[in-house]
Amino acid sequence: MEALRHGCVDARDIKGRTSREAFWYLVVATVAIVMIVLPMIQFEPNADPNSRLGVVLILSLPLITAAVRRLHDLGKPGYWLAIAMVASILFYGLPLVALAIFLAQPGMAGDNQYGSPYRGPSKPGWW
Repeated sequence: MEALRHGCVDARDIKGRTSREAFWYLVVATVAIVMIVLPMIQFEPNADPNSRLGVVLILSLPLITAAVRRLHDLGKPGYWLAIAMVASILFYGLPLVALAIFLAQPGMAGDNQYGSPYRGPSKPGWW
């Protein structure tokens, strides 16, 4: 649960690092929210057609910033995400699949140019 809180609290910050656990908890929570909220909006008779797009955009912003921090945890620059998103338009989403596999890899154990690794509350040194 702490990992999910970490992903949500740092939703506006692309600096630093995010652990693999925090990132994937955020992904699962966001997908669950989208699966609940979008059908409710879709079947609302007076709903604005752009409201679905708004919900997806609002919920994707924390994922984008978490993905950048996750790339930082792997020692890679955040612009890799932008490259993968643009390339996915040309190659039918395959770069995003490759990026998801890459984001599932363990992060760097020690400090790197983006800071020290995220430590959860149960680990010494977290404050």
